[in-house]
Amino acid sequence: MIVKKWMSKPVFYMSPDAPANDIIDFFHSHHIHRAPVLEKDKIVGMITERDYYSVKNLHVSLLVREIMKKNVITTGVYDTIENAALLMHQHRIGGLPVTEGNKLVGIITRHDIMKALLEMTGARWNIPRLTLVIDDRPGSVKEVADVIRHFPAKIVSIFLTKYQMPADKRELILRVDSEQLPRIIEKLKSHFGEIIVHENG
Repeated sequence: MIVKKWMSKPVFYMSPDAPANDIIDFFHSHHIHRAPVLEKDKIVGMITERDYYSVKNLHVSLLVREIMKKNVITTGVYDTIENAALLMHQHRIGGLPVTEGNKLVGIITRHDIMKALLEMTGARWNIPRLTLVIDDRPGSVKEVADVIRHFPAKIVSIFLTKYQMPADKRELILRVDSEQLPRIIEKLKSHFGEIIVHENG
């Protein structure tokens, strides 16, 4: 999945010469919590509610350019959702301006990432989720699929993780749509051991 599909647009942006006191009204009017700062169509900063509240008690008139974050991290329209999420996590930020060439075309936020995650994992589909532990070797996923394919069934999502797994194991998470799911589960258990089943999510 690429950023272009999940980014928010149009992008609401501020001028660096706007009064800082205008920030919250601007955010509330557009239902946002952060915005790029543009000067002559170039991204020169990023402003957030947190930036504003960090200085709002100062008894001086400040401009957006004086409180904005200047080292802006961006992502491209064809970057992956996973990479965008990694950048946000690494830099502890809640959103990234999205560029195509040198042009600002969107913004992707934690909320957008969450929507993409829900779609990728099939969490909205109300299809049972199976979790099992398999060997970490070539062909081990195919062995699971080979068991399922003997039944009238459809695998609608599949994920693998090594998180908190022994070195020689992987955790396989898949959603299976089938009227014969109890038989599929029993067959999988006979081949791979214990399976965790979540009927609705």
